[in-house]
Amino acid sequence: MTGYGYGSYGYGSSVVGMAAGAMAVGMAAEMAEADAAAATPTQDTRLALRPSLPDSQNAQVEKKLSERLNAFRGSPGYFLNADAGTNCVLDEDIKWQISEQMSETEYNRIVGSSFRDSGMDFRVESIDASLLDGTCANNVPEGPFTAKSRIVWSFTNSGMTTRMIVNRHVEGTIKNGDLNGELIMTARQDSTESEENGPATSVNGFIGYFQDGEAVGTGIFIQDAQISRSTIVREQLGDNRRQDTMYFGDQLHQETFYKNGLKHGWMITHPIMMYGTTSEGSRACYQNGTEAPDTACGTPPTT
Repeated sequence: MTGYGYGSYGYGSSVVGMAAGAMAVGMAAEMAEADAAAATPTQDTRLALRPSLPDSQNAQVEKKLSERLNAFRGSPGYFLNADAGTNCVLDEDIKWQISEQMSETEYNRIVGSSFRDSGMDFRVESIDASLLDGTCANNVPEGPFTAKSRIVWSFTNSGMTTRMIVNRHVEGTIKNGDLNGELIMTARQDSTESEENGPATSVNGFIGYFQDGEAVGTGIFIQDAQISRSTIVREQLGDNRRQDTMYFGDQLHQETFYKNGLKHGWMITHPIMMYGTTSEGSRACYQNGTEAPDTACGTPPTT
C-alpha cells in the first residue's frame, strides 16, 4: 500500500513526528503555558480559524470534515462506542490498514524514522481495531464498514517519555482486502490515560480517497485543538509522490513535497502572523527524508 493516508499525516513542529496531530497539540500546550505565565492572555483567535481553500472541491470536503469534527467533539462516546460491535476478529494487517492506512513496516519506517532522526526513541506500544458494522469474511471486512481503532505510541527524548493515545472512528469500504472509495476518520488524541477519560480537548479528522489500497486524488486532514487549528491538503501526484499544503488557522504556512512517504524536494515555509508578530519564511531542500543542498532540488521557489 502506497500513497499514505492518515497515519502519515504526522507533523510535529516540522517532522513527520510528533505524529499526526501533535503539531497542533504541542503548539496548543505551549500557548496554554504562555497564557498561564503571562499577565494578559496570549491567545490569537486567528490561529483557530478555518482556511479559505482556493479549490472549491477541497473547500467542500473541508466543510464536511469540520462539521463531522464538531459532532465528534460534542459526543466522542457515540463515535467510539466500546460496547457496540460485531464478532469479527480482524487480521493484524487489516487493523493497521483501518487505523493507519499503511502496514506496520511502513508506519515504523515513515513515522518512526522522523523521531529516530531527531535522536528520539520511538515505539508503538499497541494497536487494535474492531468492526462496529459491516460484513466480515475471513477476518477482513468486505464492502462498506464502520470500525474503531486505538493506537498507543511513545517517544523518549532526554530521558523523558511522552505517551500518546489515539482513538479513531473509521468509515470506509474494503474490497478484496484493500481500501476503496472514500474514507472518513475522526479521532481524539490524548497524552495520558487520565486525560483520555476526560473531555477531548484535541480532535482530528481525515477524509481521503483510495483505489485498490492506493491513496488517490486529494485528501483533507484537520487537527483542532480549540485554540489552534491546522489543516493539511494532501494531493497525490503519482509515482509515490505527493504534496502537502498546510494552513495554520486561516494562513498558508507550509508546502512540502514527499516521495515514498519521506520529504523529497522543497519544503517552503510561508510567513504567518502570530500574536501580532510575523514569522519568517524559509525554504529547505530534502532528498529521501534528509536535508540536502539546494542544488539537489533545482530552481529554488519564491517564499
